Amino acid sequence: MRAVVEVRVMVWLLVVVAVMPLRLTAAAPDDATLFRHCPGLAAWVAAKRKIEEKTVIPPTPEIAPSAPQLRQDLLNMARQDQDARNSLDIRHQGPDDPAVQKMFRIDAANLRRIKIIVSKYGFPTRALVGGDGVAAAWLLAQHADADPEFQSSVLEQIDVPSRRNEIGGDLIALLTDRVLLAAGKPQRYGTQFSINGDAQELRPTEDLDHLDERRAKLGLYPMSVYECLVREQYHTH
Repeated sequence: MRAVVEVRVMVWLLVVVAVMPLRLTAAAPDDATLFRHCPGLAAWVAAKRKIEEKTVIPPTPEIAPSAPQLRQDLLNMARQDQDARNSLDIRHQGPDDPAVQKMFRIDAANLRRIKIIVSKYGFPTRALVGGDGVAAAWLLAQHADADPEFQSSVLEQIDVPSRRNEIGGDLIALLTDRVLLAAGKPQRYGTQFSINGDAQELRPTEDLDHLDERRAKLGLYPMSVYECLVREQYHTH
């Protein structure tokens, strides 16, 4: 029983990165506030837009997923996941709070289901479940912290060039860091923070001098911007 409790507390500590800026909840700051409080964000967005304007990427043709019911199942699971998290206040609710316990139950049920899906199909592809189905499956893998071995296996499946264009660099970075930290190693991309009351602290991270270079390769914000966005979303310092 103690091992289960420790896993649940660990999962609770990782809830803070479940939905990262600029994927904001209704209670989070709006874009104008973020641009005002995090001036580096506006410069980063402008530079990214300029690059995108010069880069011609052929649109990915939309095809009907071959497993529409599986896609719908994944979307339903992801919606339950997000509904549970959007009702939380991480600064005032601990792991024993009823809302947190509800999230744990949903995560456990989703974990059982996503493991069956991956065992049967491999990690879902766009052809199988559509782009939104892939995103939903990735979200569920992100929140499978109770089973780090499963998360690691998913990351290995995704580390294939042909799949990189289906999954954003931000999502790859998040899962990579969670897998590394679960293995007792420093994270690589600096996506994970510990939040204690009003204070936030970057969890152990490798080679801080080149952190922004690694983040840039995956299209992530510079660390100074990212830290500011976390402060704004969670009202920390």
